[in-house]
Amino acid sequence: SHATGAAGLARSLRLRGGLLPGTVMACLVPEAAFRRAENALWLAELRGEGWEIVPVEELRPQDFPALFEGLENPSCRHGFKKLQLWDLSRRLGRHLDRVLFLEYDAFAVGDLQKLLYSAGHEPPNAGVAMSTEY
Repeated sequence: SHATGAAGLARSLRLRGGLLPGTVMACLVPEAAFRRAENALWLAELRGEGWEIVPVEELRPQDFPALFEGLENPSCRHGFKKLQLWDLSRRLGRHLDRVLFLEYDAFAVGDLQKLLYSAGHEPPNAGVAMSTEY
């Protein structure tokens, strides 16, 4: 499941990623997930793994027609939630100097300190994946 993958990612970031104290780990979760009681367990699991849960709303085609124009696979519309990463500082209520987005099924295999904390280090131009629906 997506929650299991996100829990594994959190563990790998703590064990191998070199995260410094105070580093925010934010997990984007569709608002609809909070309306289903059966999701409470995995939401609690994610919080227990250190994720800050950030509810994100579904972007509607009638509000963003150009975004959805020509979309062949309607299930791909869930990927548009990631556009809300641009608003992450406001949603969390704190300033973020840098955001690294990782897919829920990614796994940290090495130290990310240079990428996350070095002021002059440029982000990679590849390797950041898209999330899927929870």
